[in-house]
Amino acid sequence: MPHGAMIFDGDKTSKKKDIKQRRKNVKPEFREATERLYQGCLEAGKKVAEMEPDLIMLHSPHGIILSTSLCIYGNERASGNAEWKGQWKDIEVDVSCCTDTVDKLKSYFNSNYVAADKLRMFGGRGPNPLRWGEVIPIWFIEKALKEKKHEAKYVLLTSPRVGLPDRLDPMHMREGGVLARFIKESSMKIVMAISGDLSHLYYYGTTLDIYTPDKSSNFPDPRDEEACRMEQCIKKWVLGNETLIEDRAPPKPIPKAMPMIPRRVEPETHSSSGPIRKPPPAKKVEKKKDAGQKEKEEAANSKRKADGEESGDGGDGDDATPAKKRKRTPEERILPLSANEKWLPRYARPHLQDAARLNPECLSCGMGGFIVLHSLLTNAGKKKIISSTIHCSEAPSYYGMMAASFTVSDPPEPEPVEEKKEEEKEGKEDMEEGGKEAAKANGEAEAE
Repeated sequence: MPHGAMIFDGDKTSKKKDIKQRRKNVKPEFREATERLYQGCLEAGKKVAEMEPDLIMLHSPHGIILSTSLCIYGNERASGNAEWKGQWKDIEVDVSCCTDTVDKLKSYFNSNYVAADKLRMFGGRGPNPLRWGEVIPIWFIEKALKEKKHEAKYVLLTSPRVGLPDRLDPMHMREGGVLARFIKESSMKIVMAISGDLSHLYYYGTTLDIYTPDKSSNFPDPRDEEACRMEQCIKKWVLGNETLIEDRAPPKPIPKAMPMIPRRVEPETHSSSGPIRKPPPAKKVEKKKDAGQKEKEEAANSKRKADGEESGDGGDGDDATPAKKRKRTPEERILPLSANEKWLPRYARPHLQDAARLNPECLSCGMGGFIVLHSLLTNAGKKKIISSTIHCSEAPSYYGMMAASFTVSDPPEPEPVEEKKEEEKEGKEDMEEGGKEAAKANGEAEAE
């Protein structure tokens, strides 16, 4: 599940003044993207509630991180809000943590050669503090659980800070494998939730400060093409379909990651909401055109202007700009499948490998969690049936977000052989009796 606070601006029915104001200040396409994200996260939360879990494990990249070991929150409660740049403070959660499971899980990790520590904040007094990385997924899950009138406890954990994974690294793969065994051996019904976003280097969909990167982030310039390619890889991993692996093209060679440099200070243009930073223009090689070609181009331009395709404004909000909108082809944003009834690791793994290889260029905070989840699903059991669904995938601003769900279930039990034989025997007897009655009726008719 994603953890961008802008998702809540997609609530069309909200009566909160700040949400209404923010919705007025953005372009229509930005609003529509957040609306799709909001609905997708609601669907993912309902999917969790339908399972009626006893325990929810949440893996977040933005929690309290230890340097060399996996961190498991040890207080009895955890609470916080989704505050970002002074907004969304009213999105709050307060949940109960299962301390017995925390102790068992910590021992289980360490006995299986995965370093893990329990973190008890303030000597165990009060709740563990939460931020947007945990609060936003929990908010949607808790909303669905309350509607279902079901309660569940939480276990919150974060992986050690080891940098951005550029492959299916052993640390995250081992974490997922140990979690899979722990869940199989547990008597509780457990849901594993992964908090994470996609690439953080999309072109800006807005220039409002609250939707743009924090100044301390020091992100390099946008790389929209690579970000879209990574999004496609993650989608194909989620679906894990044989057709998609057959259509898989070899990835383009990716150069070494560029050093983290600050964005350009000089804005190229301004709007009422502040400076706009556009991607650097591509170098164009001018070619000599004959008179006929020039006339054709002028005619095409005049036709586009007449049809309103080259409208100067970028929307009806304060964030409108004459800058050209980014356009993506359907192949870049949409896949023919949004759900798969049989997810298979051997078809999904290559796509996740491609996404991890792009990660140093694309900067996805969720990659570690995706690898943990892949390992967990791979080790769920050979006879298990795994289905997957993509609920939404959008990039309203500089980072992409996706909500998806996987369901692990047992295969249907075959009908007992003895019952089948009895049913066949009964069917034959019914047919014989029917034949005798028909013969008797025919004999009576002939006698008459």
